[in-house]
Amino acid sequence: MPTDPERTTAKPAVHLIDLPCQFFDDELTVSAMAFANDGGTLIGGIDRVRFHFEGNVADVIEPQLRTFTRFDGSTYRLPCYTVTLEKPAGTSGDTHLYIEAIPADATMQSRVIGPFDFFPRDPFANGTLHDIDLTVDDTQPVVAGSNYHDFTAAHTYVNAQNAENPRITIRSNPAAGFHEIKRGHWAGYAPKGWLTIEADIPVVFDRPAPFVDEATAYSGQAARPNLDGIWFKGPNITLELQRQSLYTEFDSQQHGCAFDGIRIRNSAGIGFIWMGTHRQLGVARGKNYFLDSLISDVPNAFNEARLARGNINSGGWWDYASNAKCLVGNICSDHSSAEAMVHTLALTAQYTGTGSTATLEMSGVNSASTRTVTAKVDGETVGTLTVRNVGATFNPSNAEFPSDVVDWINTLPDWTATLEDDTYKASMLGLSTNLGTSFGPQDAKSAPLELYARPDPHNDWWQAQIVWGDPYPPFENVIAYGNIAYDFAGQKLFLSTFNPLNDVFFVNNALHDLDGVSAEPKGDFFSQFDRGEHSHVVVAHCSIEQGLLLRTNTTDPYGADEYCLIAASVFGGIEWEGTPDADLSIAGNHTFTGTTAPAGASGHSIGGTVDSLFADAGAGDFAPEGALAENLKAPVVLHDLAGNRRASSCAAGAIG
Repeated sequence: MPTDPERTTAKPAVHLIDLPCQFFDDELTVSAMAFANDGGTLIGGIDRVRFHFEGNVADVIEPQLRTFTRFDGSTYRLPCYTVTLEKPAGTSGDTHLYIEAIPADATMQSRVIGPFDFFPRDPFANGTLHDIDLTVDDTQPVVAGSNYHDFTAAHTYVNAQNAENPRITIRSNPAAGFHEIKRGHWAGYAPKGWLTIEADIPVVFDRPAPFVDEATAYSGQAARPNLDGIWFKGPNITLELQRQSLYTEFDSQQHGCAFDGIRIRNSAGIGFIWMGTHRQLGVARGKNYFLDSLISDVPNAFNEARLARGNINSGGWWDYASNAKCLVGNICSDHSSAEAMVHTLALTAQYTGTGSTATLEMSGVNSASTRTVTAKVDGETVGTLTVRNVGATFNPSNAEFPSDVVDWINTLPDWTATLEDDTYKASMLGLSTNLGTSFGPQDAKSAPLELYARPDPHNDWWQAQIVWGDPYPPFENVIAYGNIAYDFAGQKLFLSTFNPLNDVFFVNNALHDLDGVSAEPKGDFFSQFDRGEHSHVVVAHCSIEQGLLLRTNTTDPYGADEYCLIAASVFGGIEWEGTPDADLSIAGNHTFTGTTAPAGASGHSIGGTVDSLFADAGAGDFAPEGALAENLKAPVVLHDLAGNRRASSCAAGAIG
């Protein structure tokens, strides 16, 4: 079997875009997507993708468009390298698939991913591919190992059997109106395949109110199924997150949770406050799979996802898909934290003693694990209080809310404090003029000092979040292809991390800002490449309304290698901050009126605005118009976002 070589130079990015660990009794179609830069173009950048399956080798030379269907019935096409796995007659067993992406550029290395488990099997004695096949149907008698009246009982039975590929099919709903996922602790197992959950009728997975007993902290809201590898499957299933998220016990190479063609919602919305802040928890802990699902009002939906393909998201906040490894064919709209990003007067404090001066100051950034409040009279410290982030560790004995700060101030001689609002945690305290961050000595003698709580759930579409280690390990092999976002308030590409970024591809993405957000390079939001070394990081045929800053003037500056590329894309502007890096190739891009071509750019054109360059970007239509349609470029990606083959001269951006 092939092995992935230690990286010494650029490699392709390659990902399996179907679920691993599937059982099949005849044949199974699986696909991979792969990209590599070949001297400034992705066309022909992959020499071939080689599939290794139990001693058989199949080379796929060119990608073909494969059509998928989203939850709402809309279709999308992805350029895939596809093979069919076949079960030999009379043979059953466990198999491994390896996928090798071989670049056209001989100076690069190949990348091998896998092994991915697949199970060509004859049906079990029950006639299915599920060794345990249960129903939840309260119209039929309870039969151990066959039918149960509630989901938890069926789930408990599955966990006790260590089944290879179990299934639970739901055919009735309980009196409470929803099913509840088992909440255990620590122990669990991973089946070879999946615990598949299907429903013949519309069902909801929820949990009873209240959302949480805060004394139990995170364990109170976690649905812990004690099983790594749950496949929620089909449009009859709704996963309700208003009072829960899934907490898997493992971090295995292939499993996690798979959400396939289901509804996922958080009915409480952004306004719900838990433990002193707006919800940050996404759908499930760990590295999961999201396929063609309908998702609403969920923050951090795809963070760290192994695969997010063909989903429709609306109403989210915080991040969208930070550190997601494969993000393809998704649509995101109405993503904003504006409702939460307001100053709330939390307390007032004043010194009324005989000292000439009195001040309060506070250290630390917003929501740091600990921050220190210091009170001084005539420049001398009279007391300090350490406040803790309740989201990090809940303990009623800690100072975690503004009321705790008020109580402490009122213990100081000649100091008085009044609580105004105790909604948000004390680690968000600041002044009306900052974002809940540290402040130096502030006068609390001449008039009451006002302290405000300010949540800061800033949004990023795709952020390279820090992966901790000593040294920091590289973060590599990322594909973000064919995604649409509109009315998204936040940075689109935020590549600023201590980890080296290797073999990262943003291709055919169309990303629009929320109306009223400046598209200027240094406007309210801008994308940025900053802090760290990039190798083979590529942006090609993307339409991104906001500007892009290339920041080489910071303490840990951005640096590119000769495989990095920004090509045939549209930005509000592209600007160097600091000395340009000559290794970065910038070619065939288009920026808005009022910008200039960045140093080192070739084939650059300028003109228009988001309103004149696209048909209706605010509704997700990025068809080129005006100056964008007039200034044609050589294509660097064969097909556009819609799956249409590009002409020999085409518009920059995702469409055309």
